[in-house]
Amino acid sequence: MLKLSRFNCYISRPAGVTAIYNTFSGGLCIVSDSVARRLLRFAYNGRMLPELVWRTLPALRESGILIDAERDELEEYRFRRNREKYSTEDARFLLYTATACNFKCPYCYQAASRREKEGLMDESTARRVIRFMQRLIEENGCRRVTVGIYGGEPLLNPRVSGMIMSEMASYCREKGILVQYSLTTNCYHLAALKDEPVIRLATAINTVLDGPADLHDRFRCTRAGEPSYSKIMGGLGAALRLGKILGIRIHYDNIDGAGLLRILDDLAAAGVDCSKKVSIYLMNIEDVPELGPQACSYKTDPQTLGRRMQHVRELAKAIRNHHLLPLFNWEYTLPDKPLPAAHTCGFDRMMSFAVNFDGALRKCCGFVGETLRTGTLGDGGAATLTDSYFETMAREVSERDVCRRCVYLPVCGGGCVLNERPPETLDDCRNLRELFYQGILSYMESSAGEHLSCSARTGNQ
Repeated sequence: MLKLSRFNCYISRPAGVTAIYNTFSGGLCIVSDSVARRLLRFAYNGRMLPELVWRTLPALRESGILIDAERDELEEYRFRRNREKYSTEDARFLLYTATACNFKCPYCYQAASRREKEGLMDESTARRVIRFMQRLIEENGCRRVTVGIYGGEPLLNPRVSGMIMSEMASYCREKGILVQYSLTTNCYHLAALKDEPVIRLATAINTVLDGPADLHDRFRCTRAGEPSYSKIMGGLGAALRLGKILGIRIHYDNIDGAGLLRILDDLAAAGVDCSKKVSIYLMNIEDVPELGPQACSYKTDPQTLGRRMQHVRELAKAIRNHHLLPLFNWEYTLPDKPLPAAHTCGFDRMMSFAVNFDGALRKCCGFVGETLRTGTLGDGGAATLTDSYFETMAREVSERDVCRRCVYLPVCGGGCVLNERPPETLDDCRNLRELFYQGILSYMESSAGEHLSCSARTGNQ
């Protein structure tokens, strides 16, 4: 016997059809409204489906919308999450080699906090960090390592950043471990430092543009008020000539289609083309976030989400004929691939740490504050972990009743594990649920055509 998955979303469409999307499997099927109503009656009553129903609708089973009666999807979900959470094969480290920055972007979280002084990691701290990473790798038998060099602006501390990368490269090569480096930088100094280890050893380089040159230079100028757009383009060109993977984030809040086209033309002039390993994605400039574990909570109201979604659709339409269009990753804005997407940042895993410039260990990469401090590094790289580390790792968000009842659990993961004030009702997550709903609609539209444009929603939304 078969039953309906607990993770089905039912969305009514034009022309008398209903789209059924499963957030656990990523499966999508279109059925008639009459079939959908019949399925919903079984779902609400908790009944098994008669053989006649599921034998005549094999696609529902293949997509995970119908499942074997004995399957416990919640336990399967927990197993998958815990396998990721406690795996020791992969280690991830994000190192703040500098919290200082030569830019004064008004929206940056660095500007929001004066509780933590701007600083540069010194060589002594860097050696403790190196030994900490090596000890963790040795003790847990890691086979793959990702080291993110972050800030602030890490190219303000190129010598120490490069030293860490060089020593870890030698260590991992000797041990037969795969190591990759991501460098997140504003690119202002990249061209000048292209021969330094911090650039030569970087696997991927990530940067941000705030619009075409005139707009970008208003928002993203140096502390001395100097423009940065042309310097960034020069840095990207240098990185491409070195064969680096590029991630380019474009803030779309204040740009129109013509502005986005100008950016793409400038990127093409810098050497970006579809033969290069480049990913371009759009994001909005968020309001300056509050500090602490609430910072990643999505507070935008559904009306604002709708306006943003329409804005992105207009931008996508404007660049539909540009030769760089294939480089766009719409996951953050108009998903063109199946959910469930990765629902966490990865720092809820046992083998993931963020390390501040002064050696403080954190479980969150983005924001400062004592609530996120999970340990300190001593001599020789030994880590002293605080109670908050163990409390975080022991927290099981899927045990909450409100999360167990939510069809979006596989794409949400119950929210941030650092959040000590979890939702008590589904309405507490209304804005986040709206975000997931819009993402599903975008995926449907990109994968099944414009005839699936939204009309109304039904079912267990």
